Amino acid sequence: MKSIGFLAIMLLLVLSACQDEPIDKQHFTQVLGDRNVDVSYYPISVRETLDQGAVILAGRTVNTTDFPGVVLIKVDQDGNFESLHQLPGDFVNPIGGLLDINGQYFFFCMNPVNFAAYLVTVNQKGEMDTPIPLSGSISFPLAATAADNQIALLSYNAVDKMTVVSLLQTDGTPATSIAYSIGEGSDADALILNHFSQRKSQMPFQIGTTPSGSYFFNGLYNYTLSLAFTGLSGAPTGIVQGQSTVGGISHILPLSDGTYAVAGFQFEEIFIRPTVSLQEQGISSAIDLMDGNVGEIRANSRISMVEYTLGQATYLIVAAETENRELILYFYDSTGALVNRHTIGYLNAFNLGDLALTADNGLLVLGSTFTAGKYERLYLHRLSEKQLAELL
Repeated sequence: MKSIGFLAIMLLLVLSACQDEPIDKQHFTQVLGDRNVDVSYYPISVRETLDQGAVILAGRTVNTTDFPGVVLIKVDQDGNFESLHQLPGDFVNPIGGLLDINGQYFFFCMNPVNFAAYLVTVNQKGEMDTPIPLSGSISFPLAATAADNQIALLSYNAVDKMTVVSLLQTDGTPATSIAYSIGEGSDADALILNHFSQRKSQMPFQIGTTPSGSYFFNGLYNYTLSLAFTGLSGAPTGIVQGQSTVGGISHILPLSDGTYAVAGFQFEEIFIRPTVSLQEQGISSAIDLMDGNVGEIRANSRISMVEYTLGQATYLIVAAETENRELILYFYDSTGALVNRHTIGYLNAFNLGDLALTADNGLLVLGSTFTAGKYERLYLHRLSEKQLAELL
């Protein structure tokens, strides 16, 4: 009897301790369904809203064109569906990420016939304004970034075979623009059209700002997929050349210490450099950055990166798709050492869309998976600060 009484008291103490421990409610996993079996959704970008929900930018299959249509979805703080808005068929190919400028979000899309670029503004409710046509004959928008309350846009001029960098106001008014030659006789038209219409042929176009305040773009330049540094006047100040279009940079992230995190590829091999100094002056080779193959990342995987702070420590989080079609997160410390890895997904294939930090130091992971093994649907996963701390 004394033993039974002692066990009962211990059980009550354990239950009491469990009740006192706070429940971590800041994580969830949601697959956003759609009863329409003729529609597929492609993940592009996600951003947290002020109500702790999120807006999701996605592509959607359209019967009248090979290009994906434009869809914007709003979810609540638990990832539950709130609303869906889509643009008519005159607007296709949304490009990410969603640019957060003064509490509004911005993205670009294009016309499927003349390929003219449009700027779209999104409010906190996930509602889109009427798309704004861009002046200056800007076409084929490829990538964009926020830059000091303005927008830097990477696009393609098919007439002159030029890669174009434009600086725009948030109402679409152009501030400055500069074009760089891809090279006469290049197959740029086919590469660009395949990039938009065939997901397996997408190229890692990107544009951003450097720690010193100038700009970089990852795009077509002088017959190769190259990373170019520019002050938006004259020739690029520096070029990190790729190997035609079969080798080069997959993703680049400027870090707070002035270095860069870089992922790249050569044919089907993938490399990650968590911290590296890049030559912003002169010419260098992207292939020279390769220091080994991350064999579990599948070829042509989309790659996304964010810098994450926990306490006094800073980490790099890199997301990619594995050969087993899981999503994988790699965690590196400030020295570039791998701290941990975390996989998302099981059985069904998963595609990566985007990463985004939340106001309470959590992480949103946007992707897609397949319901019933064949219907591609959006997938949103939220890791709380507590979960991330356990991984770090």
